[in-house]
Amino acid sequence: MDAEGLFLRGKTLEQQEKYKRAAKCYLRAAKKGHAAAQCRLGYCYYYGHGVPQDYEQAVEWYTRSAEQGDTDGQFSLGVCYAHGEGVPQDKEKAAEWSRKAAEKGNADAQYNLALCYVKAFGVERNAQMALEWFKKAAAHGNESAQEILRKLG
Repeated sequence: MDAEGLFLRGKTLEQQEKYKRAAKCYLRAAKKGHAAAQCRLGYCYYYGHGVPQDYEQAVEWYTRSAEQGDTDGQFSLGVCYAHGEGVPQDKEKAAEWSRKAAEKGNADAQYNLALCYVKAFGVERNAQMALEWFKKAAAHGNESAQEILRKLG
């Protein structure tokens, strides 16, 4: 089976909560360089789905995915840097990876980047930039950003 087929099989198994089998499919696809499978394998390690929970392994697979431009991998890597999970906490890298995914339209990354500007987390505090990223995240369906904008009126 090719990498895309393995990835799709893994997603189906994951939806059926057959995590061990899903992780095996993701691993086979990830080793073939499939960026989305690398990210999903990172999720498996992050949450301990089908494999032992291991933040360092999660970061390894998120990094491979992120470096290929996968926005979910970039977002997830940013989260790991923000919380110091699997890597030392690094606010600047957290904001940098969030920005990479945000600029490509990842709504969760847009929301996180907006929060970075609100909290001066890895970037200088900037209310205007925060508002712009909250608007983009809301437009892409992020409910937390939509709620913030509702509250701002």
